[in-house]
Amino acid sequence: MDAAEKRYLQIIGQAPEEPKPEPAIVIKHLTGDVQEIIKNQDELGRWIVTQDRFRKEVRGNSWNGEYRKENRISSALFNQNVDVLCKFLETYNSL
Repeated sequence: MDAAEKRYLQIIGQAPEEPKPEPAIVIKHLTGDVQEIIKNQDELGRWIVTQDRFRKEVRGNSWNGEYRKENRISSALFNQNVDVLCKFLETYNSL
């Protein structure tokens, strides 16, 4: 069964039950990721992407291929980190 068909069956509630891994194995697998996520927070608890590239645009001119670099908070990184932390906590609470 391909991934698209499997996802479709999950959405309509007809997917076969897949065996869930043991919580202790999941915890062991996620522990390193969780430690890295926490370590990468700044003093305010943010995950900052350093020197991220953005198109350098000048009003009235076409883009010339130049980029500007800035530190920023990435919503994609935030969502990824929160997802890992939630999986870890849900699994830990199921022990």
